[in-house]
Amino acid sequence: MFKNVILITIDSLRADHLRPYGYYIETPNIDELASQGILFRNAYANSPGTPSSFQAILTSTYPMMYGGYGKMSKHRPYLPSILKSCIDNIYTIGITSNPYLSHYYGYNRGFDYFYDGFQDEHTSTLISRGLKFLKHLLEPSPYVVGSTLNEIAKKQLLKAKTKRFFLWIHYMDVHFPYFYKSKLRNLVFHRKIHKLNSLILDVIYDKTNSVDENTLRDLIYLYDEGIQRVDEYIGDLISFLKKNDLLDDTLLILVSDHGDEFMEHGGLAHTPKLYNELLHIPLIISNPSLKKQKCRKVVDQLDIVPTISKALGCPISPKWLGNPLFDQNKIDSKMKEKVVISEVANTSISDKISLDEWRVSILKGKWKLHYYHKTKSIELYDTSRDPQEKMNIASKFDNISGSLLKTIKDYMKFAKSTWDDEKLKKAIKNLKLKGKI
Repeated sequence: MFKNVILITIDSLRADHLRPYGYYIETPNIDELASQGILFRNAYANSPGTPSSFQAILTSTYPMMYGGYGKMSKHRPYLPSILKSCIDNIYTIGITSNPYLSHYYGYNRGFDYFYDGFQDEHTSTLISRGLKFLKHLLEPSPYVVGSTLNEIAKKQLLKAKTKRFFLWIHYMDVHFPYFYKSKLRNLVFHRKIHKLNSLILDVIYDKTNSVDENTLRDLIYLYDEGIQRVDEYIGDLISFLKKNDLLDDTLLILVSDHGDEFMEHGGLAHTPKLYNELLHIPLIISNPSLKKQKCRKVVDQLDIVPTISKALGCPISPKWLGNPLFDQNKIDSKMKEKVVISEVANTSISDKISLDEWRVSILKGKWKLHYYHKTKSIELYDTSRDPQEKMNIASKFDNISGSLLKTIKDYMKFAKSTWDDEKLKKAIKNLKLKGKI
């Protein structure tokens, strides 16, 4: 058991762009975390977008349960609220600048202190925030940068020094639109950065599907530079913990909500697809008391909340669908190989949930099946031979496709059974208006 837990989430960070996962860029602080703990080589997101994946990360439930994603449902077993009910003297801190993780969507629930970058704004609609986002495409970043979030975190951690604490901090510096350090101002010009970010929007909105190799290389360079910037912020946070004698008593968990794509399947940034460039994520559990370990078993975001709860000595909620990832400071030897279900139900140009757009994938062993509810189409991949998911072999393996598809449909039925009456009535009304039922 640990006195404290810090959950570090990094938006849009794919596993294969980190040094501990075999990439070439220097990330010394993330490397240090991996050297003092457990590196999960096969961790997967339960959705390719922030609003949906955080339902799994912070409630250990699937995105399309409880009426779907968007605002945090009061029926979901939300970690901060459960920790407050379990531990008398715990101070809960939430720090983010992603509008989808703001108080507007109910993410402030259960936190003693919550910062989302919008406290000083009097606008409450996502549209107004989206306009601000587009307005700032020419600025270095539309989000509060990690160094500022760190300063906020440090002040709150000093307040909580005599208490137990849970800190969740979410960094946006890897997320599109990409920008650059001031020292790179002469290397990568402002206008070029804007042009690259505009190209990403053109690809997302299907205005073009052509990206040349040089442009793609520039985009990846900027993406990687954002990763190195976040690595510096993590180093700064670790140094603060050491200086204030907090590190030894604190379990750190690093994970991302989803990855980013670079034309592997015809897209940029992250769109409603379920390929591994968007779902294969880093997951590191770290503390100086932990031995360096690498786990090759398949895990997913559902396992994060039970892991945090167990680390803090809280009971596991029966509503949580994941399992604790380690026991007595080592990988749980009883941990079974997991079947990962990932899903999304919106289009590239709208974050509104549509049952028609429901896409579900299932990863079981080496087999991965994609299902698109609108067209009833399926894709099957042997990830041991085809990890990039390029060769659809569904027609060659009917039995495997059929078995996995049945599991997906059983899951979809289960997810809808958790919807409350009001949301269900709205969904049925929407389908009737569209002539679907």
